[in-house]
Amino acid sequence: MLCWGDQYFLGEAICSLSEVLTRPNRSLKLNLRNDYGAPLHSTLTVHAQENVSSRMAVEMTFHCLNLYNKGTDSKSDPFLRISRLSESPTAIPLCETEVVDNSLKPVWRPMALTSQQYGSKDTPLLVECLDFDANGNHRIIGTLHTTVSELETLYKSKAGADLYSHKGQRRKKGKLFLDNFQEKVKYTFLDYISYGFELKFMVAIDFTANNGNPGSQWSWHYIDPSGSLNLYQQ
Repeated sequence: MLCWGDQYFLGEAICSLSEVLTRPNRSLKLNLRNDYGAPLHSTLTVHAQENVSSRMAVEMTFHCLNLYNKGTDSKSDPFLRISRLSESPTAIPLCETEVVDNSLKPVWRPMALTSQQYGSKDTPLLVECLDFDANGNHRIIGTLHTTVSELETLYKSKAGADLYSHKGQRRKKGKLFLDNFQEKVKYTFLDYISYGFELKFMVAIDFTANNGNPGSQWSWHYIDPSGSLNLYQQ
């Protein structure tokens, strides 16, 4: 193990991450200083590089056929939830589709999972198809244990995966299909700035006199010492 007390101090330089990221090629040359703050005849170059793999995302489009009907007076209102499985007994929800009303063969809009969410392509995932309830007590129609890698294979095969009841006997509750599986790089605000994108920001403040003195409680612009919102803020 490295012992800092045995090391010889050569110099230091201080900068912020934003200084590095906004420089051409994301490189910043700094002058080193000694422990008294005096400049030295040495420089240190800091280069920042973003890990592209952490910016990858998978866009998927799902549909189901022959779903088990959980409804009584009408058909189910299904939606999908994808969760990440870990050593803990509780699955970590990652994303959900919208609800498709009154359908046993729903088609959902595309949904995306980032690599930061799912980690590895072999990370265990839980796909749940649920019947939406306005009170939040959604009922599980069927589940699928899978991975991102297996979902990609499922898309290429054009075959559906069986959804099973989540407890008790394993009974088929419908079939899940992938209509699209596409890997994309998610661009960040940092990409726009580093490549020369310029922004203009404008602020307008309304100081209309007809609202009266902001120190008066009858003014719409009243500044309440207690921190309560005035009529404009409400």
